[in-house]
Amino acid sequence: MGVMTRLLARRARHVVAVEIDPHLAEWLRADLGDTVEVITADVLDFDPGVYFDEPYTVVANLPYHITSPALRHLLAAGPPFAQRLVVMVQAEVAERISASRGQMSALAVAIQIQAAVSLVRHVPAGAFYPRPRVDSAVVVLQPLADDQRAIRRHEMAEFVEFVQAGFKQPRKILANSLADGLGVTRIEAVEYLRKAEIDPARRAQALDLTEWVRLFRGR
Repeated sequence: MGVMTRLLARRARHVVAVEIDPHLAEWLRADLGDTVEVITADVLDFDPGVYFDEPYTVVANLPYHITSPALRHLLAAGPPFAQRLVVMVQAEVAERISASRGQMSALAVAIQIQAAVSLVRHVPAGAFYPRPRVDSAVVVLQPLADDQRAIRRHEMAEFVEFVQAGFKQPRKILANSLADGLGVTRIEAVEYLRKAEIDPARRAQALDLTEWVRLFRGR
């Protein structure tokens, strides 16, 4: 019911609230008055560049069923681009996107290649009413500056598609999973991996960001 939005309105110079439910959006407009600009929209279609002239901060309790596409969209939207994202997500997802080498997922690679990720607080299910079935967590994403990015913004869609291909069958060795994901022969996949100096017998979750970049560049 706008608890977080009301607090932000007291502390921030400019607050744009995105709410997909038209009835709740109208209630928020009436309750918050001119202190907040309430936009009735799906966040996946929302263009922050229409409402901001300079870098901004995203603060959100993301709907859990759209966490992955919402994060990818909010990191890519711009210019101007988000300077920080502070989001509450399902605890399991927070642990996935902040995972270290050896436990990486395609989502973790896609997020960490763009931003430094910090899991800052676990939030138990009992903190909510009605109580959900899962625990939550707050994560902070600090997007990398353009000159610090190993993968440029215009390459991200292609890079993410390539990484997802590598994770097509994560329980199989990378040579087999990559071949299946890319639709190439196993011999070709092995050649990609050897060119990038990566053992074809490793699994996708074992690669670090540098290795994914090297594999993507050398394919």
